[in-house]
Amino acid sequence: MKVLIVDDEAIIREGMRSMISWEEAGFTELMEAADAREALELIEARQPDLIITDIFMPEMSGIEFAEQVKDKYPSIQIIILTGYEKFEYAKEAIRIGVAQYMVKPLFPEELAAVVREVTNGIEKQRGEERWKQDAARRLDQYNPIVTEKFWRDLLAGAHKNPQIIREQQQQLGISHDRQRVQCISIQTRPELTTSSYSRSDLQLLAYAVRNIAEEMFQECNVHFCEIEPFQLYALFLEPVAEERLHHLHYNIEGLLKLKVFIGIGMNYREIDELPLSAREADEAAQLLLSTGESGVVRYDQIQDKKSSRVHYPYAEEKQLLQEMRFGTLQAHSGWLSPFVKALNDQAAAFPVRKLIYVQLLSAVYRLADEYELEDALGAFPQNYRLIERAVAEPEIQLLFQELFNRFVGGRSRAQAGYVERLVEEAICLIDQQYPNNLFSVGTIAEELKVSPKYLSRIFRKVTGKTCIDYITQVRVEQAKEWLRSTSLRSLEIGEKVGYPNPNYFSLVFKKQTGMSPTEYRQASGNTSL
Repeated sequence: MKVLIVDDEAIIREGMRSMISWEEAGFTELMEAADAREALELIEARQPDLIITDIFMPEMSGIEFAEQVKDKYPSIQIIILTGYEKFEYAKEAIRIGVAQYMVKPLFPEELAAVVREVTNGIEKQRGEERWKQDAARRLDQYNPIVTEKFWRDLLAGAHKNPQIIREQQQQLGISHDRQRVQCISIQTRPELTTSSYSRSDLQLLAYAVRNIAEEMFQECNVHFCEIEPFQLYALFLEPVAEERLHHLHYNIEGLLKLKVFIGIGMNYREIDELPLSAREADEAAQLLLSTGESGVVRYDQIQDKKSSRVHYPYAEEKQLLQEMRFGTLQAHSGWLSPFVKALNDQAAAFPVRKLIYVQLLSAVYRLADEYELEDALGAFPQNYRLIERAVAEPEIQLLFQELFNRFVGGRSRAQAGYVERLVEEAICLIDQQYPNNLFSVGTIAEELKVSPKYLSRIFRKVTGKTCIDYITQVRVEQAKEWLRSTSLRSLEIGEKVGYPNPNYFSLVFKKQTGMSPTEYRQASGNTSL
């Protein structure tokens, strides 16, 4: 790194040059300028990482100089020195983004500490920039794979936070018409044809279905993903004409001689609402499957078809969901009985009952989502398939009993031991990632989806020490172990435990142990160096 000292007095510049060891602070080049104009020329030619400037200089003040530098080179860090502790100056320095504001006279240890803090910030910023560049490079390389995984996870319910979904959407370059996004469920059933297929034939058929759909809609803003073989989702991020879906149905059946069942979900505004559209599309396709008639149907059309046969037991569903909210694990075996009785009273046929159970499954998952327990129930498409493939109603009822069991168990666990579990996870993260010098309380909190303030409070409550103290303890204990048992230099050990700056490592180590790393190694009897 390079540092530039700007002051109109040569004796001050010389004093700053010799006040601390700039090489130990991580700087390989030290430059000087007598005024702001000379400094701007140097900056243009040499691009320093850190500038230390006096606030009072001829022609241009340090504040004006810093503002010009920050406008053109926002990544350069600036420390302003002044002999007057005036609030107006400090306020102005903060406004333009100055890293530190120091009042003369300076002391070596004070300057060293401030420079260390600023250089740590520079290293962290560069590390983050390198990580972002590397991530962007890898994302470009794996974008098609990552994009399909994003859609799979979204439909499976793995993504719940709308803000995170939108961030990932931006990272993947996914744009959409905010007035219309919708899901189309394209289901084919080779077993309903008179032909027999080998395993490789089935794979080719699934590929051919997707290929036909992709070619037909290649000019559209649409993404395709397969949850299971012969279950293809078309995720339209712009309006799509229904007649084009009828054309798709005609092409697949005509070219591949397969029965095709296409369900159209409702339109929504945001991408995070696509799982709702997918469930609706599945329900619509399932209605076609239950009749054995291939074709295309919208979700809003199936409501009339369902009501003409059997009335959905909404009152019994509401009662069941209330039992799920407040009932006990021991009582859940009877929750489904009123719902089943309502179907029996209407003499509903099994194919129609399966469709109604799919609607109940959607209601159960919506409730689980309220409690953030959707993961405990498993992926929605997986359980949907179990209902679809059931050959007798007891199979479906057993599935719901298992879902109730998982829900109540998850609800109980969520209400007890949450804090302890969070702290345990924080400790695991610290034990795994302490060598990373960018690791912090904020990093842990982001990983655990809580605020740093809340994490710090519960960590201290459970362990009796602050999160930062625990990170320091883990790092120092590992450093002690290596000092006792290896010939690694203190510099190397510091880097390995998350302290790339050797001076700061020594300072932390001595504060924790009362000895410098060298003194500790000698006291432990390690003479390997």
